[in-house]
Amino acid sequence: MPNAFEKKAGFPSSTPSSLIPQPESLTDVAVMLREAAEALSRFGATHERTNSGDSTSSAEECESCPLEDGYKRGEFHAEMRCFHVPSNIVEREYELLRQHKLEDFCSLVNMIYEDLLTTVMLMQRIDDGADFTGFELHLISENLSRPLKILNILCSQLADFELVEKTAVPA
Repeated sequence: MPNAFEKKAGFPSSTPSSLIPQPESLTDVAVMLREAAEALSRFGATHERTNSGDSTSSAEECESCPLEDGYKRGEFHAEMRCFHVPSNIVEREYELLRQHKLEDFCSLVNMIYEDLLTTVMLMQRIDDGADFTGFELHLISENLSRPLKILNILCSQLADFELVEKTAVPA
């Protein structure tokens, strides 16, 4: 069953394996994971989240407001964004922070990035001709699945954020 992020992003509930790109080597996998880790890092560093796509939100009503007109002209200013976050999402966020003994959301995103980057860096240093046992591949997949599971939870939670208000911050 797809999570909220997959539904809003338009992902199919079950993707046939023929549609999933199959890397030819561990180096290819490492490159794909590095790209994903870098995208995650950029996300965590900017702290910005756009509207989740809800057609009744105030962000869509503001499509022709001065802020949006400025964006169209290439003018970007600091903004204050207010989101409505359902209580179950807040509870899950604090539960994740407690589980991982972290203080804030950015630390959690950074932890995911560091886990993915470490695995990628190790994989990039493996010879292309190296033979792997099933156990070794299982260990690599376990190292990748931990941060990806947390990332999936975070993406699902972010998809449920509802933009309530967006205003320019005076310079």
